Amino acid sequence: MSSLLRHASTPKPDGNESPPDFAAALQVAAACGLIVAALIHFAVVDVHFEEWLATGVFFVVLGVVEIGLAVAVLGWGRRRIYRVALLVTVGTLALWVESRTLGVPVGPEAWKPEAVGRPDLISSVAEVLTGLLLFPIAAPPARARAVRSWLSRPLPVSTQFVVLAALVALATRLASSGVQSARQEARAIADAERAAGRAAELNSRLVSPKQRSTGSYDAGVPDFHGH
Repeated sequence: MSSLLRHASTPKPDGNESPPDFAAALQVAAACGLIVAALIHFAVVDVHFEEWLATGVFFVVLGVVEIGLAVAVLGWGRRRIYRVALLVTVGTLALWVESRTLGVPVGPEAWKPEAVGRPDLISSVAEVLTGLLLFPIAAPPARARAVRSWLSRPLPVSTQFVVLAALVALATRLASSGVQSARQEARAIADAERAAGRAAELNSRLVSPKQRSTGSYDAGVPDFHGH
C-alpha cells in the first residue's frame, strides 16, 4: 500500500518517523483518478453493448485494466507501472478525442463523430488529471531532477489527512456524478427507442392495406385521406 495510506513509515535513527513524501500523495491521487474513470466506464457498458458487442467488451476490459492499474500504482508503485498507467490513460483520452471529432474507424457507425455527453466528459477530466499526476512520478530521474527534488519533500501528518479527505471527496463526487449521468442517458435512450417503436406500431395500424401494397404513404406521417 502507498506510504501515504499506511503511514507506518520507517523510523529514522533518532526514533522519529519519516512522513511520506509528495510522490506518495500523487500515487493515491492517480489511483483515485483511475478508479473514477473505471466506474464511469462500467456504468456505460450496457449502452455500448446495445450499440455493438465489441464496444461493450472494450469498455469492460478497459474498466478492469484501470482498476488493476489503480491497485498496482498503490501496492507495487514502480516507475514501470506508472508508465503503463500513463500510457493507458493517454491512449484512452486520444481514443475519446478521435471518437468525438472524426469517429472511430470500426463498428456500425464508423467515422461518425459521437456527441459529447456528461459521463464521458467527467471521465475524460478524471483521465486528464490522472495523466498530469502520473507524469512527474513516471518521468526518468535525469529528466525530472528538479521535480523529483520537490516530490521527495516530507508531507506533514496534518497535510496527509487533508489530502486524503480531499481526494476521497473529489473522487466520490466525480464517480457519483459520472455514474448517475450515465444511467440517466441510458434511460433516455431506452425511452426514445420505446417511443419510436410505439410510433412505428401506431403508424402501421393507421395505414390502409391498399397503401401498404402500393407504397403510397409516408412512413413518418400517416396519410388520412380517404378515411
